[in-house]
Amino acid sequence: MTRPARRVPGTPRTFAGQLARHQGVGPGFDALRVALALSILTYHSFDVVRGPEAATGAAWLLIESLLPMFFALSGFLITGSGQRLSLGSFLLHRGLRIFPALFVEVLFSALILGALVTSLTPSQYLASPGTWRYLLNITGNIQYVLPGVFVGHPHSGMVNASLWTIPWELACYAFISVAIVTAVIRRPAAMVIVSLGAVLLPLIVYLALPYIPGGSAMAGSGGYGRASGLVGGVVARMTRVLLSWEFRVVPFFMAGCVCYILREAIPYSARLAALIAIALVAACLFLPARWDTPILNAVLCPALVYLTVFIGLTPLPRLPVFDRGDYSYGIYLYGYPIQQTLYAVGIAREGWLWHAMVGAVLACAFAAFSWHVIERPILSRRKSIARLILSDWRD
Repeated sequence: MTRPARRVPGTPRTFAGQLARHQGVGPGFDALRVALALSILTYHSFDVVRGPEAATGAAWLLIESLLPMFFALSGFLITGSGQRLSLGSFLLHRGLRIFPALFVEVLFSALILGALVTSLTPSQYLASPGTWRYLLNITGNIQYVLPGVFVGHPHSGMVNASLWTIPWELACYAFISVAIVTAVIRRPAAMVIVSLGAVLLPLIVYLALPYIPGGSAMAGSGGYGRASGLVGGVVARMTRVLLSWEFRVVPFFMAGCVCYILREAIPYSARLAALIAIALVAACLFLPARWDTPILNAVLCPALVYLTVFIGLTPLPRLPVFDRGDYSYGIYLYGYPIQQTLYAVGIAREGWLWHAMVGAVLACAFAAFSWHVIERPILSRRKSIARLILSDWRD
């Protein structure tokens, strides 16, 4: 057994040193993933029961930070994976982790859950193009609606709002893939420059808009039509994407990449993590309750990424039940459809906290099924699968 690396007295502990102490594994990442997934599920219950206009109160920033923290965590861990693997191995590993469980969840939602709760007759439901269009979710082409399903809810017709993150996650994997092909991922300085450029690009575009002719039209609704010519249309679309609410998670992934690359230089400091946590709580109380500009995104990004990785590198108590597998992805996939179903059958329509508790139990049960029946068996065979289809496979 490899012994943990010893720290020389008087030298600061770093993220790299903390990884070495635990044989290259962040001991808190599994618990953090589950905590984030359950926190998002809890907020979704509030949202499902109260509706899209429901206020989040003083905890708005903490709630809005959950998904960015997920992407920061992913960026840190996947950069390490990208440095070890060839392109083919990396894509295979990511594909086996994402798509089999997604495939089963989408089929379940479309052909079982949807068929049970739809207001249409079985023949009408199966004959509707929308039923089969929903299967495009398997490819990352996100569809939210099934015919006659969850109509009349506060989020009317929304089957699984959580799936919006999948295209952005795939985009982040595409970035890592390009970094592998170009060998940038093995050049720390180049990787830091490229990643920081991606973090700062939305901020640069946002600050430059007032000085660009037609900039306001590009950022506002209908900007595509006002932009002149092919180039103008492309620029307008890119501007809209970079300044969109959804894109804000991508800089956190990139910052997670930077955090991994610079792990030798970043201190592992409980005092710094505590100061960041206190600052975030203060921001909840004193900042306007909205996260709508790249300026705020850029300010919060370093703090949230540091706090995320610090927690992931910190030994946390084992969670009963959850130490049997990685249930976070299953909770993410099944949580929202389960919560909409609970609302449909009248469970805790007024009491969002009770709704969240029941939803969490059911989502964890489905997540356990997904892990033990689908995810783990496939992942346990990834080496043999890789050897079959990749001539350059290496673990």
